[in-house]
Amino acid sequence: MTNVLKKPKPPRAASSHGLVLPLGTLKALQKRGIYCAPGVSLEHQHLARRYVLRGVESGGAVSDMGRACAFVAENGSPLPWLQSIHSIAVNGRHAILLAESMVRIEMLRSERTWELAITFHTLSRVPERARPQIVSRSLFRGRDGVLSVDLWKEEHRALRGRLAPIFYSRAGEALTYPPSFEDAIRKTTAAACCIGCKHTHVGVPPTVVNHEQGTTSMTDPNQVAVTVGEPNWAPLECAVPAKELENFMYMGCAGEIELYKHRFTRRYLNIGRNSERFYRYLNGDYVEISRAAALEHVRS
Repeated sequence: MTNVLKKPKPPRAASSHGLVLPLGTLKALQKRGIYCAPGVSLEHQHLARRYVLRGVESGGAVSDMGRACAFVAENGSPLPWLQSIHSIAVNGRHAILLAESMVRIEMLRSERTWELAITFHTLSRVPERARPQIVSRSLFRGRDGVLSVDLWKEEHRALRGRLAPIFYSRAGEALTYPPSFEDAIRKTTAAACCIGCKHTHVGVPPTVVNHEQGTTSMTDPNQVAVTVGEPNWAPLECAVPAKELENFMYMGCAGEIELYKHRFTRRYLNIGRNSERFYRYLNGDYVEISRAAALEHVRS
């Protein structure tokens, strides 16, 4: 019996699939419960009759390891997500994003050593075919980067989103990030240091729409970042009886809207900072609704 030598498979291109990680690294991430979905897929919208790219912001960290993947527009501005993902598990998927072109930022942290890949993805029409193809190219690749501050520690929490690793060439020269992506890189760095992460760091909510007045209170979705800081309980205290306050968790704010999640129904009560407006997320928009409708929704 003769042995037939099989031609080895070529390594995956980082521009198409993100960071190419050794099996040992993937097992270490799995052991620590860190799940990252860097893939970019081609999807068809039947009603709109068009193709789009689909990406998932995902990842998180434990003290000695972290991995995160985020997506921004070609000019570096955040993409509004189609759908946020809420799960009992941490360090997993956080939001789904759709666009005809997008830039993926993927980072891996092993204690204080970092890997970074920035890749651009877009659709390219194929002659005589209705289905386009995905064209990808690498914009930046950093290996063995360093960041001396332990951002995953609580005492350095305030520095998250302000710092990023430094990467060097083989000759020891500091590499320069593409300027338009510096902010997203810092936020992705924070995501790779966010222990037990359950929220987006880069993607933003869709535009808030007031259908009755035909206007938007947040006209630029790139400026509507979900931030989680000191809880603001004042709007909730004005909206529900005191005996129900313990049933809610503070989830952060999206611009002028404070987000609260019911512990039992798992539904959101979204209240304007002035405590006078209430919103519900419907079909990709935060739509203003009545107070009675908002309370009925969150309690049912």
